[in-house]
Amino acid sequence: MTTLSIGYLESGLTGFMAYDLQQVWSKAELVVSVPGSGVSFPNHEDRVVVLESGNSYTVTSGEPNSPHMYTCEKKCVNFKRCIHFCEHTLAAAETEGHLEEYLAAIQFEKSPETLQSVIERSRNQNAGEKSKKKRKGRNNTQSLSIIQQIPLYTAEYHNDNPFEIRFMDAKFKSCASCGIDLPHKYNSGQDLVVCHKERYMFPSKKEQGKQLWEYTKKNIRDVAYHCSTDCLMKRHPYFTKQRLVMKREVFEILSEAQKQHLESSMDLVLDLDLILDE
Repeated sequence: MTTLSIGYLESGLTGFMAYDLQQVWSKAELVVSVPGSGVSFPNHEDRVVVLESGNSYTVTSGEPNSPHMYTCEKKCVNFKRCIHFCEHTLAAAETEGHLEEYLAAIQFEKSPETLQSVIERSRNQNAGEKSKKKRKGRNNTQSLSIIQQIPLYTAEYHNDNPFEIRFMDAKFKSCASCGIDLPHKYNSGQDLVVCHKERYMFPSKKEQGKQLWEYTKKNIRDVAYHCSTDCLMKRHPYFTKQRLVMKREVFEILSEAQKQHLESSMDLVLDLDLILDE
């Protein structure tokens, strides 16, 4: 897989969660890895069209050396979440040879440093490293179409169902991701789980005295996870906080300890956007 010429650890970006950066970088690298992803559109010099999982995203080029030098469409979840960038804008900046300036401009928006000092610091951090990808100048390409055809779901238990924050239930014994027991007593606010409706394995038949297991074709059931981004992303790499929901009756009676647990374990801002409409 093709990697971006600047990794997320060397990006110099601060004020973002590491797993958010890693997720966006991984998606951007999947985009630029698609063979023949560069197609010129002479009549649209300020636009890059990115196709992802059947959806199209238009990335617009703006003012050079500003956080707005690449802007994605409003429907892009990651661009709204990360404020100034997403996998589509990173891929466009990489392909056009402006990733370093773009990242520096984003960090400049969040820090008091001069833009030039941010750029120089970024260059010093990456000194001695060979670029893994030959960069193209804006003068050499007017616009590009970047096509991503990587499936979003890659396991039987992946689906569009939301991840629901609930109070602990005695039927949930262990986390479906890490396998560690879920706390039911003396939990100091940790009596919450994230539930996801998904296909599950059941004993199908025996062959040569060995029990074989297989996933259900349609039937789904609640599976519980720790309220931990690490646990969720280990089993569901596509997970984002935008997929989290909570019933109003749960939201309204959360204790301060439970709120603190969610904020610390998932970097979650508790607001009405989480409320599940029934």
